[in-house]
Amino acid sequence: MIAEVLARPITDLIAQSGTGNLGPCGEDARVRDASAGIAAAMRTGVTSAGAVGAGWEGADAEACARLAAQAGRAGAALVEQGDGIAAVLGDAAAGVRRGVGELGGILDSFLAVVACQGPALLTPAGQVAVVAAAADHIERALAVVARMRGELDAHAAEMAQFIPQVPLPPTPDAAGLVRFAEGLSQAGTDLAGQVRTAAAGAWGDVKNQVDAFFEAGAGSEGASSDAATGGEAGREGSCPPGCTCPACAGTADGAQAATAAAGADTGAGAGFVGGGADVRLPNGDVVTAPNSEAADAVRAALTQRGVPYSWGGTVPGEGLDCSGLTQWAYEQAGVDLPRLAQNQSVGMPVSADAVAPGDLAVWDGHVAMVLGDGRMIEAGDPVQVSALRTTNGDMQFQGFYRPTAG
Repeated sequence: MIAEVLARPITDLIAQSGTGNLGPCGEDARVRDASAGIAAAMRTGVTSAGAVGAGWEGADAEACARLAAQAGRAGAALVEQGDGIAAVLGDAAAGVRRGVGELGGILDSFLAVVACQGPALLTPAGQVAVVAAAADHIERALAVVARMRGELDAHAAEMAQFIPQVPLPPTPDAAGLVRFAEGLSQAGTDLAGQVRTAAAGAWGDVKNQVDAFFEAGAGSEGASSDAATGGEAGREGSCPPGCTCPACAGTADGAQAATAAAGADTGAGAGFVGGGADVRLPNGDVVTAPNSEAADAVRAALTQRGVPYSWGGTVPGEGLDCSGLTQWAYEQAGVDLPRLAQNQSVGMPVSADAVAPGDLAVWDGHVAMVLGDGRMIEAGDPVQVSALRTTNGDMQFQGFYRPTAG
């Protein structure tokens, strides 16, 4: 259809611009955690120096006091540096979210123009009008993308002021202070390294994705689509070892113990044709989906955790409703689903004891995607992981369905 062909450049821009959703364990959160650690270490050092100094006098005591003051200043500078880096990352992500939302609005506007043509779309005059409208909308979309790149370049320049290394106090040679000062200085060095490493990695990932897109060219068939689903790292769980966010702590955004209907075995995929496809959940568990399409849909849905609920919402990273989430996630896997929740009971019905990752739990006014391991992801407020269930208020449960079968 001519409308789909003409809209393709805009849909490519949306898919390749990412979501701007860093998530609860994003790089900005990690940098803030490192800054908080530095602040705590500096407070401990200053308190300890004060306690020792209360009963200690002489040249060594004065050296200790000077060291504590220098460490305090260095710590304050590191905290300011880390908070600044986190703020720039947050602003950059917000800019991407705004831009993707604007691109979605431009796409909707063009589709509305096409719809208004009606039967005239089949006439030469109607097709000329649609082509002209497409050119105008594509130009507007490219302007939005150019602005997004300009904003990211500005953020890169802003980030530069936080990159220089903060000088840490030297270790004194005074007897009795060596081990104390060495420990304090090493703690500061380690934490400073965490800030610099997290900042460099975060900015490098964001900048590389954006630069790769623009170097490939808007609408290029060969451009990477990892940004649209959060990249491989995001699909396989981006939380660092030891993360204490709700998903990693096992609470899964407030999920309670799974109901009897949620008793599916994590390894149910062992019986799938071809062995199924493994998916790593945010808490590190590995589950098996029936096929690669279902696995890709699960990975895509997980990239939208934390996105606000929006009635009728279909814009990833900006606002989604329940069926908008599942429709978009399966679209990333190449599977078309109906728009309304109650109409997404497609494919093959699945019994409660055989549900697998990617299956849909469908009510007459709600839909959620099974993750396996007794959990599902749904567009609450915001999009979140919860315990697998068959009840949803007073709605009628239609059953579990596998869109990729039948």
